[in-house]
Amino acid sequence: MQLQWLLQRHRYLDVEVDGYFGPVTHQAVIHFQSKYSLTADGIVNAVTWAALRSNLQKTS
Repeated sequence: MQLQWLLQRHRYLDVEVDGYFGPVTHQAVIHFQSKYSLTADGIVNAVTWAALRSNLQKTS
């Protein structure tokens, strides 16, 4: 749920937060990773989590 919330805050996800890591959430992760020059594999590792959290202040 936290992942989806963060992706919504970054405007990469426009669905209800439900905690389900389905294809829409997976694609949103890939788009986010691409934008921030991360490995765009849809896997939310420590680097992706850090980018989601640290870049949140820049988008708020």
